Amino acid sequence: CITKETKPRVFPTRTVIKDGSKYYGPYDSVGAMKRMLETIRKAFGLCTCAVSQKTIDKTRGVPKWHSCFDDYLENCSGDWDDEVYQSTIYKVDRMLNGKTDQLIRELKDEMQIASDALAYEEAAQIRDSLEAVQHYSKRMKMVVSQKVDRDVFAIRKDEEIGEACGVLFKIREGKMIGKFHRFLKNIEGLSMGEMLQSFVEDYYTGQYTAAIPDEVYLSHEIEDVEPL
Repeated sequence: CITKETKPRVFPTRTVIKDGSKYYGPYDSVGAMKRMLETIRKAFGLCTCAVSQKTIDKTRGVPKWHSCFDDYLENCSGDWDDEVYQSTIYKVDRMLNGKTDQLIRELKDEMQIASDALAYEEAAQIRDSLEAVQHYSKRMKMVVSQKVDRDVFAIRKDEEIGEACGVLFKIREGKMIGKFHRFLKNIEGLSMGEMLQSFVEDYYTGQYTAAIPDEVYLSHEIEDVEPL
């Protein structure tokens, strides 16, 4: 998530707090989530632990207890200029929303501007960020030929046990960035369309409202499309 604070924090969580913070996911696996967090640390120098600014202030000069926290204190990202910090959070938001191609273009433009201004140290830092994002992007699987943002919902019912399972595939810029499933119970008397609509509405009105794409594909027709 990205917290709603003056200097937002970025860290993994299973707990949703309705305080304006942004929540992302789900991811294919814990490994995929960890690769994302590692890229954020390498590319942008942000700590990805749930460490508050108050804790950071108290811990200065104290033996450090976590490698990620060590990097955070060493880079002093909590002391960054507000404009620089917010710009970095904007880029992290791009990554978490699967907009890696767009972010790569923006970083290339920034690197060129810094180079033209003879700010070679800044250009080198941006180059390192660019390489980290490019490495991460190359590991993402292309599933459609067009660079589209699309959520694909499908549902399957097991008549024997009287339950159904809804599945979501998240595609951003043509790449699969995550998948999610949920079992539906107490479905007696519901059509496939009604079950699918319930699954879709629950998903979009929950913690993942930060990243609704341009296209939504459904395995079955639903009766009421207005909520979408």
